[in-house]
Amino acid sequence: MWKEGQTTWEEYRNIVRAWKETMGKAKAHLEFNLARDVKENKKVTEQLILDVMSSKWRKRRLSGVVNTDSPRGNMLDQSDSLL
Repeated sequence: MWKEGQTTWEEYRNIVRAWKETMGKAKAHLEFNLARDVKENKKVTEQLILDVMSSKWRKRRLSGVVNTDSPRGNMLDQSDSLL
């Protein structure tokens, strides 16, 4: 945009500064939204994993497949008795 005779260097510099400021604000806004979306997605993913794991465990528990001989099976039985 800046060429000799068309505009002054100061005008060009002011235009570039304004553009950089606008782009910086837009970039910060996009990064903020991306970070928020990632955080929300992580929460949803963790909840889905927990739901799947608990539903699989409930199905095995109801069908009598849970092995109470293993330490994990004992822990699960003890946690149920606390509730």
